[in-house]
Amino acid sequence: MTTDQGNDVTPVNPQDEKPNRRRHFSIFWPLLLIALGVFLFLNNVGVVPGSGWDVVLRLWPLLLIAGGLDGLLRRQGLVWSVVLVGLGLAFLLSNLGYLSISAWEVIVRFWPVFLVALGLDILIGRRGPWAQVIGVMVGLLLVGGIAAILFVSPGISNQRTQAVNIAMNDMTQASGFIDMAVGRLELTSGAGITSLMDGTVKLGSSGNLSQDGPIGTNPAEFRVRADNSSYVSFGVNDTDHWALHLNPAVTYTLNVNMGVGEEVINLSDLAVSYVNLNMAVGRSEVRLPAKGSVTGQIKVAVGEETIYVPKGAVVRLNLNTGLTSVSFPPDFTRNGDIVTSSTQTDGPSITLTLAQALGAINIRYLP
Repeated sequence: MTTDQGNDVTPVNPQDEKPNRRRHFSIFWPLLLIALGVFLFLNNVGVVPGSGWDVVLRLWPLLLIAGGLDGLLRRQGLVWSVVLVGLGLAFLLSNLGYLSISAWEVIVRFWPVFLVALGLDILIGRRGPWAQVIGVMVGLLLVGGIAAILFVSPGISNQRTQAVNIAMNDMTQASGFIDMAVGRLELTSGAGITSLMDGTVKLGSSGNLSQDGPIGTNPAEFRVRADNSSYVSFGVNDTDHWALHLNPAVTYTLNVNMGVGEEVINLSDLAVSYVNLNMAVGRSEVRLPAKGSVTGQIKVAVGEETIYVPKGAVVRLNLNTGLTSVSFPPDFTRNGDIVTSSTQTDGPSITLTLAQALGAINIRYLP
């Protein structure tokens, strides 16, 4: 056996001959900055209405869109990335007023789709180019299917509508308790002259509505709640919806508890001395009474709170927030976790604790 000592031959590792795979850098921040700049420019030229800060607060869904696009470029969780982009677009269009349906309502009704997307990503994984194409196509099908159900489907439901009517019984003071798990709640004045509360409630076929009261004398107690409500709901006009009305001749303390959804509570024409509003995930819009003094607390763990206060009221808001943006009228001031109005009168007062872990709190004047 001989060797050629005249030529030094270095063994070549076959792996060294493979071309280096191109590493995909993150485009999250570049995309976010570009999109933010475009929207602020459109705001400056009047295409997108509102103050610059208001626009920034409404643009938080760009985080979802940029994160989804970044995941697509880096080929990480393709199904989930496409769904994340679709979810961000829904929130963005909803915040800018271009959708008739709330993005929170989309989450309430279609949250299992997100579990499906995560499961498909785990199942498909990174099994080659074909898997990447399939992942993107499946994500687009999921987003397109949600859009089709919302805006094309006529609606398929096993819901039923039930009336709410709690007698007045000559009460002048009352404590109300409203408990709703999922859906949309509208609470306002306008009950009939003989009713402390009336209205309608949509429930699933297995749901049980309980309405109790009035119990005791001034102040009387009343409660409306639903148990075991489940239904199949499709279509933009087909959703769990409670529409309740209170009698304006009564002074109330109100306790409202909601799991996931949207609540629109208009107390501007009512006499309310105390409010305790709690929501886990969703959007809460509260219009406080135009007259009288109010104390209490409003809590939304994740979502958006918009609080309307009457002009001329002495307002003191105690903030208990995490990753939360807070906006208020220009004549308000903030000192640490305390937001106060500039009004110094003997008129009505509002003292509330506003709590939120993640989202936005907006303070506005009543129109």
